[in-house]
Amino acid sequence: MAREWFSGNYPYGGFPWAKLVSSQADTLVARWVWLGGSQLADFMIAFCVIFAIEFLRQGVTIRRTAIALFAFVALILVPVTFAISNQPEDGTMTVGAAQGSAKSGLFANRDAGKLLANHILATEALIATGKKFDVVVWPENAVDLDLFGNPENYRRLETFINKLGKPLIFGTVTSRDKLFNTSVLWLPNKGIADWYDKTRPVPFAEYVPDRAFWSKIAPDLIGLLSYDFAPGKRDGIFKLGDKRTGTLICFEIAVDQVSRQLVNGGAEVIFSQTNNSDFGKSDEAYQQLAIARLRAIETGRALVNISTVGPSAVYLPDGSAQNYLSAYQRGFMLDTVPLRTSKTPAIFIAEPLELGFAAVALLLSLLLMASKTKRRLKK
Repeated sequence: MAREWFSGNYPYGGFPWAKLVSSQADTLVARWVWLGGSQLADFMIAFCVIFAIEFLRQGVTIRRTAIALFAFVALILVPVTFAISNQPEDGTMTVGAAQGSAKSGLFANRDAGKLLANHILATEALIATGKKFDVVVWPENAVDLDLFGNPENYRRLETFINKLGKPLIFGTVTSRDKLFNTSVLWLPNKGIADWYDKTRPVPFAEYVPDRAFWSKIAPDLIGLLSYDFAPGKRDGIFKLGDKRTGTLICFEIAVDQVSRQLVNGGAEVIFSQTNNSDFGKSDEAYQQLAIARLRAIETGRALVNISTVGPSAVYLPDGSAQNYLSAYQRGFMLDTVPLRTSKTPAIFIAEPLELGFAAVALLLSLLLMASKTKRRLKK
C-alpha cells in the first residue's frame, strides 16, 4: 500500500498506473472500489494473498482452512451486496463518440489534418443514422490542425459543428503564452463555450521536468521532446444546458484526484478523451479501459472512454460495458447514459484510507526493522 501511494505521488506527481485492483477490473473484486476506492480494493487483495501464503506456509488445519475460506468468500461475495445503481437521478444524456483511427502519435509521421478528417467522417456516419443525440465527443488530439492561428481551419470546423447542430467536445493543442493539451466545448452557432487544459501532463511524454539536468544524462532521448505542455488551472466541468459533464484527458484516468474533483464539482457523467496511438498494439489501451471501468464504479458515473485509435468503450456506473469499439477501426458509439448526482462512499473515504494504509504500512515496516536490529544486537 505504501509503495502504491509513493509511486502514485512521487516523483513529478507520480505514475499511478500499476495498481493491484487493475488486474481485477473484470471480476466481482472490482466492486470494492465503490466502497473505498482502489485503496480499499488493493488492501483486500493484498490481505487475502498474504493470508493464503501464510496459510500454506504454516500448514493446513481445519481451523485455518475455515478461516481461509471465510476470507476468500468475503473478498468475492461481500461486494455483491453493494447497491451500485445504474438508474438515472437527473435524467439521461444521449452521447455520440467518434473514433477516427488515423496516425496520431506524438512521434508519428502523419499527414496534418488527416485525424480531423477521419473524425468528421466518423461523425457524419453517426449523423446519417438519423438518430437523435445531445452531444458528440471526440478524443484527445482529434483536431490536429491549428484552429486559432489559421482562420481557414477555424471556419472549417465551425461550419461542420453548425451542421452537426449539437455541442462538440474535442481535444486539440492550444497556445496561450504556454502550450496546453486542451479539451474544447464548442456550441453550434455560438462557438467556444468552455475549455479544459490537462492538469496532469505526463512527465517525459508531454513535458520534461528538470530538462537541463536530464538532458545531460540522456541528451538524444530528451531531445525527442522539443516542447513542454503546461499544467492547466481550469476545472473539467462543462455545462450542457442544466446538466454538468466532467472531462479528463488520457493519463488523468489513472489519477485518483482528477475524477474525484469532477464528481465533487458536480459532474453527472464523465468523458475520458485519450490518444493511444503511440502505444501501437501493446496492452496499454486495454489497461486504460480496465482503469476506466474501475473509475465508473468508484465514482458512480457513466464513463465514455473515447480514443483516437481505440479501443473505446462506454461503461455504466456499475462497471458494465454498454458499448465497445475495436482498435484501429473508424466508427462511432451512440449511447443513452444515466446522469447521476449522488456520491459513492469512495468519494468520501478513499483518500483518508490511502493515507491511513500508507502510514500503517510505514509504521509496521519501521517496527519490523527495529525488531530485527534488536535481535542482531542481542547476538
